[in-house]
Amino acid sequence: MFNFLKSLFGQSDATRPTKPSSVDSQATVARTPSTTRRSPGYRATVLEKHGFQLPASDYEKSTLGQKYEREGDLKKAIACYEGCMNNQADGSFVYNRLAVIYRKLHRRDDEVRILKKAIFVYSKEAGSGQSSADGKLQKFEARLSKLTGE
Repeated sequence: MFNFLKSLFGQSDATRPTKPSSVDSQATVARTPSTTRRSPGYRATVLEKHGFQLPASDYEKSTLGQKYEREGDLKKAIACYEGCMNNQADGSFVYNRLAVIYRKLHRRDDEVRILKKAIFVYSKEAGSGQSSADGKLQKFEARLSKLTGE
């Protein structure tokens, strides 16, 4: 059976695939998306400061942030959303929620910081040809200009 597979796929050893050259492996690594982005330093800070363990995945952080926001615990919600933002989360939900929470708390500087970060992230995506990023970029730019009067 193994000889058949060897002859079919042309490998000298069916149990050991050949190692790609360093150039090929670097290109593969560059194109392979990261599945879970972790920020252990921030997670440790949240545990120490707020007394809860921040999940590793951005989806779980976002979901937990929504839960805390519904319960009215905005400090914990901010911690969750900021954790996602530190990892440059893909969705605009985190940036929207943080801007809204900071507006409710009258923390204008933080709201401006979040909007600028969202503009930075979506300007890179818009430059890569993603059509959905253009609308999000315009929305964040409009909110920032309204807020700062520029």
